[in-house]
Amino acid sequence: MAPHERPEIIVYSYAVAPNPQKLFQFLALYKIPFKYVEISVTMPRPEFASLGITYRRAPLLSIGSDMYVDTALIIEKLSDIARHSDCGLADASNHVEYDGFGQMAFQCAVGLMPPDLPLLQDEHFLADRTELTGRPFGPKMLPAIRTAMVSKLLSLLGVVQSHFLQTAGQERKFFLGGETPSSADMHLYWGLNWGLRFH
Repeated sequence: MAPHERPEIIVYSYAVAPNPQKLFQFLALYKIPFKYVEISVTMPRPEFASLGITYRRAPLLSIGSDMYVDTALIIEKLSDIARHSDCGLADASNHVEYDGFGQMAFQCAVGLMPPDLPLLQDEHFLADRTELTGRPFGPKMLPAIRTAMVSKLLSLLGVVQSHFLQTAGQERKFFLGGETPSSADMHLYWGLNWGLRFH
């Protein structure tokens, strides 16, 4: 599909939402233009209600008249678009097998949020996230898990670092090697990037 034939792509999200960070990285990797609509951090979300959608997580992505609410499905769709367009990548495959790295990094980033983070002082936000996850969520839980999260993150970073160091001492630029990034880099990086950007 040529770029001029693509239907309009719109991403609905809010600034600190984690999964959209992964989505934005894939959109940049595949050089897919899109529009962005800021939504409310917590429910209710009139932006979704106006579309007749009751789904409560972010992101939501529309491609023409089609709506996508699952991040993994969205990324697969974007990979498919990239495979049928000239995005400049030798490999537009969705290397989803590397997503475990990003998920682990994200879990560590959540566990390492500073307890005094302004968002964690917002009772409405805490109640909303407790309802979303089905378990208590708040700054009081963080000190008890901090040591374990630091250890887990250091272990992950050790794996990443060793992967980028080749036997001859030459550093890789990207996770799968080569001169251009791949979706493996996007799956790996998003969790770390979210933690570094927002706390």
